[in-house]
Amino acid sequence: DATPIDRARTAAASTSYTGSVTVRWLDRAVVHTETMQVRAGGGVVRFEGAAKLAATASQRWLFRDGDWDLMSPVGVGHQDVSVTAKYRYTTAVGPTVAGRPTQMVDLTADGWLQERLFLDQVTGLLLRRQQFDKAGAEVRSVSFDTITVGPAAPPAAPGPSVDMRPH
Repeated sequence: DATPIDRARTAAASTSYTGSVTVRWLDRAVVHTETMQVRAGGGVVRFEGAAKLAATASQRWLFRDGDWDLMSPVGVGHQDVSVTAKYRYTTAVGPTVAGRPTQMVDLTADGWLQERLFLDQVTGLLLRRQQFDKAGAEVRSVSFDTITVGPAAPPAAPGPSVDMRPH
């Protein structure tokens, strides 16, 4: 049976959308905030803000010094871990995020709430993610401020990059 996380992964890979995302994180008691524009479709996600980022299921790029740098090539993939192998999860009706109704998913491990996810009830897309420390304080969050779901021209994946690592 598919978990809400499985549904979110499927939605992320197959749904086209545009929007505005705010990232917030705590670093040495200082709160940082960054707002970026995001566009996704055709398996590619592009973020534009103070930095430009792009990602596919197997690669991550960062735009700097006028070129796209491949930060995570195909050979350095990751392995999806089953949510039930790592966490216990509970679901409830969540608040409206970016004008869309959500399902709230609490992920606990080792006896404490580690993450709270808010998934779009219609598409399954992850609209907000909060991460907590052991004391229950939010240390990181990513949230859509606005989102438009629907067909749009998918963003282009960055072109080929050159491995500039010293050998």
